[in-house]
Amino acid sequence: MVFSAILTIYSFAAPKDAGRSFAEGPPEWIFLHRGVGEIPCLWQSWLEHSFFERQLHRRRLQPVDTCFNPKDYRLHSLEGLITSPPLEEANDAPAYEGALYWLRQAYAHIYNPESMLAGKYALLFWIERVPQGYIDLLSLQRSCAMVSLANAAVLLKRASQSWYLDGFAEHIITEAKQMMGFEYWTWLDYPMQAYGMI
Repeated sequence: MVFSAILTIYSFAAPKDAGRSFAEGPPEWIFLHRGVGEIPCLWQSWLEHSFFERQLHRRRLQPVDTCFNPKDYRLHSLEGLITSPPLEEANDAPAYEGALYWLRQAYAHIYNPESMLAGKYALLFWIERVPQGYIDLLSLQRSCAMVSLANAAVLLKRASQSWYLDGFAEHIITEAKQMMGFEYWTWLDYPMQAYGMI
């Protein structure tokens, strides 16, 4: 468990080659972190009563009202994209809807005082819950999938104290923008404004 967590941190901190993050499927940090979530049931009780208890807290969080997030309207607007995707992505709507649902939940948990979920862990909360179908679409570099990931990167805005995340969100947003058509760029206004990129 510890080694898996360290690998995830390493994947955040490792130097990134421009334009290569999605060259061989989804970025390794997504693959690695989803793997950390596969905790054998046999160890669950021990982990919950160990120093991992705080790490496992987010795995027990239940859905909350998205109104906790004062900027939920920005995420809600993404429904306009996923409900009328390009023809070649028409069958992928359920995966996008699932990703957006959990993204709105991740943001809401940050603002819910009872959740005690910081930005970095909110991103991981999201990655743990998105449908595998969405991860597959990221692997295919689909524009709608990239838009969701770029908006998820804003969650890291509150994680600036983590040295290994320095510049990480900006890298995600830049990579996403390079992989999508010009007609999708307006959907990146919020994440780019959040990081002073426009």
